[in-house]
Amino acid sequence: MVHLTLILVEFHRASWITIDITNGDPDNLLSTIGIDFNSWSETHGISTSNGAIFQIDPNYNNFQNEYIIGQITLPNEVTDSLIVNVQGKKVDEDSWKEYNIHFNLDPSEIIQNPIPSDCVLWYDGCNLCQVTEGRLGLCSSNTCLIYGDTLCHSYSHSGH
Repeated sequence: MVHLTLILVEFHRASWITIDITNGDPDNLLSTIGIDFNSWSETHGISTSNGAIFQIDPNYNNFQNEYIIGQITLPNEVTDSLIVNVQGKKVDEDSWKEYNIHFNLDPSEIIQNPIPSDCVLWYDGCNLCQVTEGRLGLCSSNTCLIYGDTLCHSYSHSGH
């Protein structure tokens, strides 16, 4: 079980925050309090000193060692940061918490796009993703314990 408390969030463009749900939340497994999502836009980030994203059912356990907490999309020329607090319970019911986890978001530090411009289906080592002009689109949602080598699975022209 994981609870996520946000101290500072400065997300821009096509970004989202979550607790391990990556395809929307049709079953309403998550809820929030104290975060003004209505003010969140491409030019205005969100910030809270007393807000949280949490699982509705505190007894829900998916027994993972890693949890996705968001996707951050920034323009190439923008740097930003994210600071979060997280808390939860281990399988043996021991509580844990970690404060002031810093994520420095600097697109210039990201490895250049390895996807060939004529690739239409990219394998990222775990999932297959649609590609348009070198940019990832929809991807499968496999949970992978071991990652393989990345490669273009299908090209837009014949011969591959």
